[in-house]
Amino acid sequence: MAEHEVKSWASFLSKNGQQAIFAVVKSDTSFYGQSPPVYPSPEMSGIGGWDEALSKAQAMVSQMSLEEKVNITGGYGSKTTGCSGNVPAIDRVGFPGMCVQDGPAGARGAEGVSGYPAGVHVGASWNKSLAYDRAYAMAGEFKRAGATLSLGPAVLGPLGRIARGERNWEGFGADPYLSGILVVQSVEGTQDGGVVSCTKHFIANEQEEYPFKKRDPVTNHSIEPSSSNIDDKTMHEVYMWPFADAVHAGTAMCSYQRVNNSYACKNRKVMNGLLKTELGFQGFVMSDFKGQKTGMASARAGMDMTMPLATPYWGPHVLEAVRNGSVPESNQDDSSVPLVGLGLPPDLHSPHAMIDARNPDDADTLLQGTIEGHVLVKSIDKALPLTKPRMLAVYGYDAKMPERNNPSNGFNDWTLGFYPLQTLETRARQDATQLFWDVVIPNANSTVPGAADACLVFINTFSSEGVDRPMPKHHRSHPQCPGIRVVDQWIDNPNVTSVIIAHLPGQDSGAAITKILPLRRLRLRALLAPQDLGNWDKYFPQDNFTEGVFIDYRAFDENNITSRFEFGFGLTYTTFNYTNLKISNTIDPSTLSPFPTGPIIPGGHADLWDTVATVTADVTNTGDVPAAEVGQLYMSIPGEGQPVRQLRGFDKVMLGPGETRTFEFGLRRRDLNIWDVGVQGWKLLTGEEYGVVVGESLRMLGLNGALVL
Repeated sequence: MAEHEVKSWASFLSKNGQQAIFAVVKSDTSFYGQSPPVYPSPEMSGIGGWDEALSKAQAMVSQMSLEEKVNITGGYGSKTTGCSGNVPAIDRVGFPGMCVQDGPAGARGAEGVSGYPAGVHVGASWNKSLAYDRAYAMAGEFKRAGATLSLGPAVLGPLGRIARGERNWEGFGADPYLSGILVVQSVEGTQDGGVVSCTKHFIANEQEEYPFKKRDPVTNHSIEPSSSNIDDKTMHEVYMWPFADAVHAGTAMCSYQRVNNSYACKNRKVMNGLLKTELGFQGFVMSDFKGQKTGMASARAGMDMTMPLATPYWGPHVLEAVRNGSVPESNQDDSSVPLVGLGLPPDLHSPHAMIDARNPDDADTLLQGTIEGHVLVKSIDKALPLTKPRMLAVYGYDAKMPERNNPSNGFNDWTLGFYPLQTLETRARQDATQLFWDVVIPNANSTVPGAADACLVFINTFSSEGVDRPMPKHHRSHPQCPGIRVVDQWIDNPNVTSVIIAHLPGQDSGAAITKILPLRRLRLRALLAPQDLGNWDKYFPQDNFTEGVFIDYRAFDENNITSRFEFGFGLTYTTFNYTNLKISNTIDPSTLSPFPTGPIIPGGHADLWDTVATVTADVTNTGDVPAAEVGQLYMSIPGEGQPVRQLRGFDKVMLGPGETRTFEFGLRRRDLNIWDVGVQGWKLLTGEEYGVVVGESLRMLGLNGALVL
């Protein structure tokens, strides 16, 4: 193809199945507006326990004037509140307004707050209760700081399809099941903490290279934002999967990019069809900031609130459209009711009042969350744990207090932090250890004291919203990283005796380093060859998801690629043995129909959430050190075009030496379904054999069995 040509594709159904048409085009403008028409925008119905909220919201909205209803569906600017976005109060009817605030790892733009472990760190912990505790503690700080709606920590877009994706650090990892389980805990923790949770970014927001329209500096051509061109099966089985877990409460944010060439915030299929109809979403959809690209088309497509300002598309233009009959006033009611129906608490502090939002009771959550996201991936010659070394040498920029200059909206300026060198100095005084350090990078003159028992090298890399990262490598000089790591150039060096992946641990990174007893597992593809990372066409940013459901470890299995460390991998200072696999049906298979028949509730058909089978396995700590183990269940789901294995269960238990515990995994109907493109529904393959494997990681699966439904 010529330099500025792009191969684009569309798919259709024929009698012979799904076919593909390929064509070479020189412009992508002909693809605009390809979202199928899905009208009208579904009203909030009260399903799934939302009936009381619906009744109260309808009563309040019925008292509002048209102008008031328009006002609450658009933000307004303020230089005094400190909020990322503001929704006006309607005191006359008792609506308190909103303070919308970033971000995914703690309150942004506020004093007296904490810096929590990032989503990537939570994913690496594989700890459900810690995900909840983190969200609950963060919500408390948001609330005390005056925020009513948190733009995090429930981040599912990006999922992590592109290894170099700048915002991968905000999410939990590139596995839909893992992300879905952890986002449930995050949404519930946030809501229980008294703050509205916003799950973002809906949907398939997998790169930062083209979030907005830009002009090519060489050709002067206008380049539209990227379009995530994705087939129906992949949409449902990968990218929608965790959102189905998340929609039981709160709000959703539509993303910047286009989906199948229609902007996500005016995409009728995405918002009206997938989110509000198929998933039964009862909350409201807000735009990402400046993500709205059209006026009335966005409203009719299912978007309910625009941020950060009502103008240029809504505000007076909505008033005019309703008054001249272009848009019915009922459309404005449909947007206002779910917004009011969230039941915003009226007893909040004034936004951005000087207040210490921290709670001393959350200190354990902060520290334990930091500890559990570290992953030991190499340890030879019993290099770890260190036991009162006589001399310790510390190197690397990341050992000292980090810079606080990240321009990303996800950045927060925590009040008090503990960096590694600081806590190592404290521990050295306790143990009478002589400490040597050189944390200036680059420093060609660094020397290693000959008497040092060990050298600790702290490495990190930088990540910022708005542009994806170049080839992953250490940027400064424990690797602390927002995403993929390529270590093949140095990890086999015999002088490198231990490696800990620290992910993004937050303010307690230093406090954790002297307490780490590695208990964790990798939650993403781990340290593979650069040529296996994938790429995408950048001229016309038509991002074709041609790999389908085969992302991350699924792609490695499909293409026989061996990563350095597999998904779910992590070392400890002990060993485990798995025994006694048992598989049982909890529902009579003869009563199961191929397709779900239950009513739609938040998350889809009600019977998709029924537990249809149970898998149990025993695990024994066969070493002499107490440690936690993450038991993992993978399923081989029959049917054409399915991954070799998919994660379908995990749990984490603490085991003393010689202790045995039992893992129990409940398999929901949805865990065993495939998406039938022709029927447009979730299909259970009754009478087929499902492979069942349980073990320590994707490659360390000691127990095998089969399930027949």
